[in-house]
Amino acid sequence: METVTKQMLRDEALRLCEKEIDSDEFRAYLLLLASTFTGADAEAVARRSGLPLEYVMEKEPILRRNGIWDGKFVAGEQWLQDGGGLALTMDACVVLGLMEKARGKPFKSKKVGAVS
Repeated sequence: METVTKQMLRDEALRLCEKEIDSDEFRAYLLLLASTFTGADAEAVARRSGLPLEYVMEKEPILRRNGIWDGKFVAGEQWLQDGGGLALTMDACVVLGLMEKARGKPFKSKKVGAVS
């Protein structure tokens, strides 16, 4: 199995977010990608990604409040699968504070009859 390096994580974050290295979007993607290899550990994510520890620690409460980080686990099983880019992008938006994950019971729609 190939070892995933900092450069490989950076390259993948750049490919997925299509933003500059110094952008908030790039840092959000890099944080999420690195955490898939380290677990929900701010210090390990900072070491693995090269992101400043202060940045990762600033984002940790957001990650935990939204269930992306839960204990030592990361809810990112979909991110690295085929078609997982949408889930990763949405979770990057959560990291950036643009949205929050839905919590609680799933929404169930009711059948509605045809309108005449």
